[in-house]
Amino acid sequence: MAAVSMLLATGAIAVYAAHRADQMSEKARRGPVTLPELLAATTVDDGATVQVLAVHVLDSSLNRQLLGNRLKVRVKYGEPGFSIHCDTAEAVASAPAPSPAAKYAHRLHRDQSEHHVTANFGTTCIFLGQRYTENLLRFRVMKHGLLGRTVAKAELRVSALNMLSTWSEYNMQLEGTSLKGSHILGQLDIALETRVMPKGELRQYLSLLGAQQQQEAFLMGILPVTEGEVTQHEASSSADDEAIVKGQFIKAPPKVRRFLGRISCVSRQIHYASTGAGSQNPTNCIGIRFCSLSYRINARGVAESSQPWRRRKRMSGDLACQVPDGSLPGPVALWQAQGPREGVMQRDAPRLVSSAEDLTRLEGPACSGESQAALSSRLLRPSLLAPWAAALSCLLFCGNSELLQSLQRGPLEADQRHASPLLNLALCHLGGLLFVPYFLCGAGRASASIDAKAPLVPPGSGLARSCLASSPCAAALVFGLLLMSYNYAWLRSATLLAAGLTNAIFLAVSVALVYLASVFLFAEAVTPGRLLGIALALGGSMLASGGGRVFTSGGGVGVALAFAAAGGYTVYQILFRYVFSHLKQDVAFLAYFGAWVSAWHVIAIFPMILLADFTEYEKLEFPRGRSAWLCTLASALIASTVNALNLCVVMWGSPMLLPSTSAFSVPLIVFLDFVLHEARPRGLELLGHSLVVLSVVLIMQLGSSSSSLGRSLKQYPNTEVMLQGSGMGKNGSSNVTVERWDGKVFRRYRKFYNVPGGEFVRLRLDAAEGAEGAVVVDSQRKVLLLQAQAAAASDPALQRDRLTTDNARIQATVSMFVASWPAELTSSIAVTTSFLANFVASLREALGAELQQPALQIFV
Repeated sequence: MAAVSMLLATGAIAVYAAHRADQMSEKARRGPVTLPELLAATTVDDGATVQVLAVHVLDSSLNRQLLGNRLKVRVKYGEPGFSIHCDTAEAVASAPAPSPAAKYAHRLHRDQSEHHVTANFGTTCIFLGQRYTENLLRFRVMKHGLLGRTVAKAELRVSALNMLSTWSEYNMQLEGTSLKGSHILGQLDIALETRVMPKGELRQYLSLLGAQQQQEAFLMGILPVTEGEVTQHEASSSADDEAIVKGQFIKAPPKVRRFLGRISCVSRQIHYASTGAGSQNPTNCIGIRFCSLSYRINARGVAESSQPWRRRKRMSGDLACQVPDGSLPGPVALWQAQGPREGVMQRDAPRLVSSAEDLTRLEGPACSGESQAALSSRLLRPSLLAPWAAALSCLLFCGNSELLQSLQRGPLEADQRHASPLLNLALCHLGGLLFVPYFLCGAGRASASIDAKAPLVPPGSGLARSCLASSPCAAALVFGLLLMSYNYAWLRSATLLAAGLTNAIFLAVSVALVYLASVFLFAEAVTPGRLLGIALALGGSMLASGGGRVFTSGGGVGVALAFAAAGGYTVYQILFRYVFSHLKQDVAFLAYFGAWVSAWHVIAIFPMILLADFTEYEKLEFPRGRSAWLCTLASALIASTVNALNLCVVMWGSPMLLPSTSAFSVPLIVFLDFVLHEARPRGLELLGHSLVVLSVVLIMQLGSSSSSLGRSLKQYPNTEVMLQGSGMGKNGSSNVTVERWDGKVFRRYRKFYNVPGGEFVRLRLDAAEGAEGAVVVDSQRKVLLLQAQAAAASDPALQRDRLTTDNARIQATVSMFVASWPAELTSSIAVTTSFLANFVASLREALGAELQQPALQIFV
């Protein structure tokens, strides 16, 4: 009966795993959906531009029946069933403060008023902008409690994000959720804001402002603004001065609370040089210095860069544009110029734009020298520590394998005995209990941000995935059972087979399974070299193990247990990385999770061991004798260290780092078998050792360049090229070729035929290499830009909006540093106007030198 139950359970798990693999492969193909997922994605570079939607939840006016209740607002972004959400901070519904004159006048108490209490939430929810033609936002006002009952709701539909203004305010009516029928329960004030900025700067910005990470968004408070009055003393002004700000009342506008656009580069500076007190140099008063830009555009309109993508199209002359590999999270947009003109290019030169067709920005690394703290942080990055942790884990694993094997079948004196296998393994997984005192104190809970850092749950996730992601402590029980199961299967196999053979089967099969799962879930590149490395790992491990030598007659059972251990190990590694990958930089969370795994061994797994003893499945035996206790404790300490290191390697390194480096343990364990058990390796075994080492080199691609130029397109399956056609010249062609940089030269990657001129089209790059690509006409984009071009040329604001819509706007943040601020700039309009004119002239000159094209309009 037990065998039938195990078979049914295995079949159910296999069916469910296949279903989840399909869902997860679809998610991997779709790319990041939530902002925490995008910031944690290793397939999206820090230079990639990201569009975010900031939802500012401001004040609310509610029915008096909610007086004294602790409320929060849940903001849902997206259609029902596929939405992502964010919860605001809690606010107490309180009555408005009485007027200072209320105590001098009698007023009637008006209980019948519908809006008598207010709640100021003052919270901003930041979502990853979605490419919807229409965006649905749903708001739920919820009471404080375990279930969080909804008392009021509202909905708002807005157009596509690239068609929204940068700041929009809405006053929405809240409807009650009573079964008696909907009624107006109050009003909620919100504001929407859209911004585009590089991924790396967005992460820095969120960190500086202390944004809290939720499952699917980020949360931060709205900074308060104090209203006040600016006055000027009579003694500080003269009769000739024009008092600009004297006696004016300054009121905080709503836009002061805006979600700021970007973090400025500290090395982009404007130096103001004053030639004397009260004097200005109209020609050389300003000098502008920019950092190195991501790209240049020369006078012929060629984007000069050694980046891995470019698109060629024969127009009225040669024109080549280049886009960095994977620099954008989804579609890559590339705009076609009208062809070279005499002299320098105008604003219609080729330019890079974001996936949301928003602003083009000048980006560059910091010009100043790298500080010692920054250098130390760069050298101690988790991605650099992962290989060393994997190597140390491999060495400790080999030593502990022999120790565990000796504990189970090694000879002891008459008055001594070993611990039973289940008890021995459970003791090996208790190392996380060392972190329990830290997390029991308030500082530990705050550092781990346990409640706020629940893993993200992408829209459309199944019930099992949602349960694991929403509760790390419950997920620790699942991973604890997996950890115990595959280690127990390995240990039982090691008692039936030689340790080298058990380890060879375990590691070779797990390498193949992890690679197969990583291709579907984490978009690992499929290359001939890696496939050859997998084959060499399988064959070399078998040869190196000296396969066939067993200690008992149960060799077939031992092999089956080794295969089962490899399957459990694969599920443990892949599932943990898939669910918690966005927390890989949080060491406190890893310690918190490890503490829960160890705690579950005490709470749940030790009772299972007692049950196994009660049913006589395995007799519970504690170690007896000094040497037995010392060996058991040493094994537990080493195994806890290995588990912690493996957890870090899974999160910090690539999916193939841990299984491929663990393959080195095969030669090491065979060597230990030779030393401890006098099992001499033969010629084929030595050949197997060499094949294992070669397989690791091939799988990890240690001989290839670390440059991002060699990344596979598999990591960016949804890449698009946006082409703005303007009609073909007399030498033009309707065929477009996309070439890919292979590290040395550009080679043809995709060919597009019959691309219509004068249209906006999307060129899909996700087909097979060398195949004919799909061309999709974007009529909506064309209509939008044609409407913008019809705006009045004399209106500066409309001109600026048209440049933004037409992707001809370049935004650069500059800073000015002066020894002493000239008083004339705050008291004289004429001096201020002259200064701004000089500022614009210098800025235009600096931009022209960098871009090799004039900046026709500058807005300050």
